[in-house]
Amino acid sequence: MLASKGASWGAGQPSSLVTTVLAPRPTAVGYAFAVAVVISAALLRLALGFLETFIVPFAVFYPAVLLAALAGGAGPGLLATILSATLASWLFMGGDTGFPAIDTHVAQANLLLFAVSAALLVAVGSALRSAHAARVEMAKVFSAVQELALDGVVIFRAVRDGAGALVDFERIYMNTAAERVLGSAELLIGRRYLDTSPTSQRDRLFRRYLAVMETGIPAEDEFRFESGNRWIYNVAARIDDDRLAITFRDITTLRETITQQKFLMRELNHRVKNVLTSVLSLARQTATDQGIAGYREALTARISAMARAHDLLMTESWESARLADIVAQTLAPYDRIFARGPAVAVTADLALNINMVLHELATNAAKYGALSDQEGHVEIRWELTATGAASLVWREYGGPPVSPPTRKGFGSRILMRGFNSDTRRAELDFAPDGLRCTLVFEVQPGTSPGGRAADTA
Repeated sequence: MLASKGASWGAGQPSSLVTTVLAPRPTAVGYAFAVAVVISAALLRLALGFLETFIVPFAVFYPAVLLAALAGGAGPGLLATILSATLASWLFMGGDTGFPAIDTHVAQANLLLFAVSAALLVAVGSALRSAHAARVEMAKVFSAVQELALDGVVIFRAVRDGAGALVDFERIYMNTAAERVLGSAELLIGRRYLDTSPTSQRDRLFRRYLAVMETGIPAEDEFRFESGNRWIYNVAARIDDDRLAITFRDITTLRETITQQKFLMRELNHRVKNVLTSVLSLARQTATDQGIAGYREALTARISAMARAHDLLMTESWESARLADIVAQTLAPYDRIFARGPAVAVTADLALNINMVLHELATNAAKYGALSDQEGHVEIRWELTATGAASLVWREYGGPPVSPPTRKGFGSRILMRGFNSDTRRAELDFAPDGLRCTLVFEVQPGTSPGGRAADTA
């Protein structure tokens, strides 16, 4: 029997007595029950015989056979048939027990009729028992599925007026998931929808439910549920002329996810445009006076450096990056560069600027500066200033003599573009014994002078 929190649904549910008779029991108990009901029937026939001796001998044994088959199945039913035929023939047909003797041909006809009738009763009773057992098993499965279901399920029974018009619905079933959305089943089962619906969408949903009952076409809807400020996905379908099934699914998280995805798509579109703009800028600003091969090599190196910075930012969800990681990632292709400084984090756009500046400094050092000589090397040191900003110093040692350039190259333009504000400054010192570049920039909140130092070589 399908039930919900003590309330059953569906028409024609078995009574408690029949349910008790059909309940599962051990085989031995079923046979014992068959013997007991047959003896009870015999005693009843004996008692009735004192009032009327000509009662049909087998009349009271038919119910005993049926009860035995219902309670135990075919085996106990057949045992009850055999016992009933034996007792009735001995006690009520032979004339030796005070009851009138029955003519042999009549007795045989009675016995044959009883055997055939009892066999039919056994077949019917055992079939009913098997059907009930299957129904109970399906009810268990249904109950388990509904307890595990994420969707809330409610079954309504139509409430009609004297003219047969549908005026309301009465709840006759709710699963656990429905309780989480609507409230306790103990308070809602057996009560009418219009009186107890906890949403301002009640009237609109009721009209939709009426349309489903009239047309038989399922309908779906989404609405905001005031309790908990949740979004609900609702489906209604007609079961029959008097019953309606509805389901509820909390889609708040799904809607938030979709909104977040749309935001991320807009953000991705924005970042892709920025990347393309940066690549176009690199292509335009890369010098073309070094031939096609030189141009291709320089542009590829710069795009690769920018790609490494993007890889680093991807691991931090494009929110920030650690300065030590930027230095290590950008300068990975080069040897003899030594870096040290406290744990410092910077914003995503600043990380890209520092990346490009360090790449240009390293490229220049490899071509003309300290890294072009086997004896040269580069030291990078950064520290936090008294104002809470960071100061990074690039210093070249052991390279050929340095002289100021006669024109501004791509690196100088990167410095002017990325470090030319109140919070970001850059200074280039073309000292004869080695280039010195100082960058001053803001850091992410939470960075402190006591942060863990980082070494990169």
